[in-house]
Amino acid sequence: VQFLRALTTTCTVVTVLLYLVLPLAVFGASRLSARITRPLIQQSYDAFNQVSRTFTRGAVENGLGEDGKGASAIETAMGVAARYERLKKQLRELEAYLSEQGKSLAATTFQLIAGYLFDCVVFPLAFAAVLILFLRGMPSCLAQGQRDSRLVETIRETDRPVFTPPESNA
Repeated sequence: VQFLRALTTTCTVVTVLLYLVLPLAVFGASRLSARITRPLIQQSYDAFNQVSRTFTRGAVENGLGEDGKGASAIETAMGVAARYERLKKQLRELEAYLSEQGKSLAATTFQLIAGYLFDCVVFPLAFAAVLILFLRGMPSCLAQGQRDSRLVETIRETDRPVFTPPESNA
């Protein structure tokens, strides 16, 4: 009888966990994710898109420019030194820009990983733990309520007189 009672209790707990706790944990985690991490993840995607647009072929070509178009060979040869200095300056600017973008992308990537980690692991586990603790505490709370009501009933019964003296007609 004790084995069957333990087996029934275990099966009941597993069933409640599968049908109640798991869906509620996922639902609660999705709501929490929508409020906390979705804006961060969207911000990360926006940053990735902006960097992607920066490095498109047209943007890179427009940034380099076309100095030698329509110039004669002598004009081109005379402007080599100026072009070399301008190219050196552009390469330094490009190096600084790429360094800044690299740091930005690293921070954005970390933010995206943290957002997905919280969405997929932390929030569901936290909600499952809270719901499991709630479900484990519910029977003891109900049992405590029954004990309290029995105690109140016992106190009321003890307050009543057990023996009532007969009324005298004297």
